[in-house]
Amino acid sequence: MVPIKEVVVVSGKGGSGKTVFAASLAYLFHQEGFKVMAVDVDVDTPTLHFMLPIRRGLKRYEIYMSRKAVIDANKCIKCMRCVETCPYEAVVVDLTKSLDVESLYCEGCGACMHVCPVSAVSMRESKTGSMIFAETEFGFPIFTAQLEIGEHSTGQLVHELRERAREIAREQNIDVLVVDGSPGISCTIIASIAGADYVALVSEPTPQSLRGAFRAARVAQQFRAYAGFILNKSMGYPVENEVEKLLSIMNARLIGKIPYDYAVIESLTMLKPVVAYRPDSAASRAIRIAYENLKIGAGIR
Repeated sequence: MVPIKEVVVVSGKGGSGKTVFAASLAYLFHQEGFKVMAVDVDVDTPTLHFMLPIRRGLKRYEIYMSRKAVIDANKCIKCMRCVETCPYEAVVVDLTKSLDVESLYCEGCGACMHVCPVSAVSMRESKTGSMIFAETEFGFPIFTAQLEIGEHSTGQLVHELRERAREIAREQNIDVLVVDGSPGISCTIIASIAGADYVALVSEPTPQSLRGAFRAARVAQQFRAYAGFILNKSMGYPVENEVEKLLSIMNARLIGKIPYDYAVIESLTMLKPVVAYRPDSAASRAIRIAYENLKIGAGIR
């Protein structure tokens, strides 16, 4: 069996064009005849399915990895120790002067349970999020997830989503996993990159975005993943002259420079990757060059 290649697209900040590039990659792999699956691990704000619309859902998973405090009113003696102890101010007094837990504030630390003298507080499983395995309008599968409101287990959900995506990929003999990673620099990017064969770093030509990409590259280096750099929304700004110098420090290779192109905005309104909506546009031509360079770097043939 040929090993599955896993390409993860990340950026140091939101709005850099990460998802636009990931959607285009998945589409191009599919067009070339590869068995591809798109995976959206940006579980806080998943948007990959906007550019790869779902034709039909195949399977849904409910994930329970969190826990919340619950107070038994019949046991509670209203000593207020839980109110005083909770670092998140999640334990409140309601209109009937009974104690209750605001689930959106509760982080599941269990401090209230440990200080309760009558064992009136218990910890119960709470829904962390949902995963959806579906088929896109283009005919290839997509696996996405949504974190529940107020949940904080983002890194855990990303890890679980990627593990299940790999299982499905093995079952369906998928050639390439295109993963739309989490934006920014936090534990979620570690969960996004771990185990990847290739990391595509997407950045705008702004100091903030380039700094974020540099930090993301450092994470990729820790996991010994080959990194390619894509400069998006290129308009010839002076800061773009610093990219080559930055790449040598990042130990990454420039695989594409995508110009600012209104066709990308139009494609978003049409819910399609720009390479499908306007294949002759300047952005599409640049993305295809980046795609070919990425295949070489990732050893995908």
